Amino acid sequence: MSSTRAEIFIAEGTRSVTIPLRHAVEIFREPVHVSITSDGRIVDDMILGTSDWRASRIAMLPGVRAPARMHRLVVAIDDVWRPADIIAGSQDNRTLGLQIGEVRLR
Repeated sequence: MSSTRAEIFIAEGTRSVTIPLRHAVEIFREPVHVSITSDGRIVDDMILGTSDWRASRIAMLPGVRAPARMHRLVVAIDDVWRPADIIAGSQDNRTLGLQIGEVRLR
């Protein structure tokens, strides 16, 4: 993620979603708070305090709003970082947040 939130649109009829998440705590040196909402309701809330991959498993409720016919997942964190702000002498001005792996649907 290059901002504090990412939106993922999921097709109607999907029963569950697995989202792998990772935070580069070894670089940022502080945990990150992750909140995931599905169609406006909170479905997962976690603190990532290690650099290990974790998975959020979400059961999708039936029914979606027309006309999109899609579920809307939002993965949000409190803050993003720039390596140049954290690492002395770094010229890396990318905006970094949370790593999201390959999303799996069932």
